[in-house]
Amino acid sequence: MVSVEEGWFRDVRGLHWGGELLPYPSNVTPLLGCALALRGLDFEKGERHTFALWLANTVWWEIALHVDKRERIELPGGPMEAWRVTAAPQFEGIGTALNRIVQAILPPFRIHFDAEPPHRFVRFSFPTGPFPWNPRGLVEATELS
Repeated sequence: MVSVEEGWFRDVRGLHWGGELLPYPSNVTPLLGCALALRGLDFEKGERHTFALWLANTVWWEIALHVDKRERIELPGGPMEAWRVTAAPQFEGIGTALNRIVQAILPPFRIHFDAEPPHRFVRFSFPTGPFPWNPRGLVEATELS
């Protein structure tokens, strides 16, 4: 076994922004489970979704997803059709103005899922710093069998 995450969230409240005690969101997803949990998205161009990313203990962060388009991508294991999804952390809970500023500066997180069910997670491109000139990190499938 590599990792185990467990949680029981019935009637539990955690400390959130502004010192408020809030219940865990109903769509909370563990960080390590995202690649699997997000396979259930409605993959249609323009679809928008949000989910709460469970980072640790009582810490979760709202993430907005946008299904951009279906495109052909090159992977080390060969070319494939994939859905490109943009993910962005939301700061609305802290302030609308802050959310607009962060969205304007922070480069997008891009996730690619195999176009064919079960929509395997095949690529994740992410900023390594808060500015557009910071190099991007990349995690991608090396074998497509």
